[in-house]
Amino acid sequence: MTPKAAKAAPYIAGFFLLLLLVGLSLGLRTVIEFDPRGAQIRTTRYIFLHLPISSDTSPAWISQGPSKTPNWQLMHEFHHSAAGSDIHHTHWGAIVDTIEPWQELRFDPEPKYRLSTRTLELIQSNSPPKAIRIYLLRIDAMLRYDLQDPNKLTDPADIDALFAEAFIKPIDAEASKIPDP
Repeated sequence: MTPKAAKAAPYIAGFFLLLLLVGLSLGLRTVIEFDPRGAQIRTTRYIFLHLPISSDTSPAWISQGPSKTPNWQLMHEFHHSAAGSDIHHTHWGAIVDTIEPWQELRFDPEPKYRLSTRTLELIQSNSPPKAIRIYLLRIDAMLRYDLQDPNKLTDPADIDALFAEAFIKPIDAEASKIPDP
């Protein structure tokens, strides 16, 4: 190492440390996104609001196969800085947060495939996000109840009946309890 480089090393290290401290004071941003086509969740951490630190992608159980062109939709954005934390949500966050716990469901492939197909149809419909969330909450509650009995939900017709039952009752009473996304 030359004498000039040896003298410059502490300044370069100090500048890098200062840059890192400024970045931390500006904030760390965590973005959670959902790919409805591929049924995957991606979490990315950013510093300086643009520089990615880490990214993690995990498939949701409703996945019907790998997607060649992910179409990521923002779910949540968490900003952490010295000034405090700030959270931004979208309607996708409200919808997908309802779906994610369903990955724990364990039953035969045929009803699971039918459930994933019907769920994706509901998500991709032109219904308002609040209505989609209410229907998914109903279906989730009925699924959890029905799965307590191992003999229930054995074929795709049971899943269709479950969806039909969820759509019968009006959603006005439940919609007033849920804030707009």
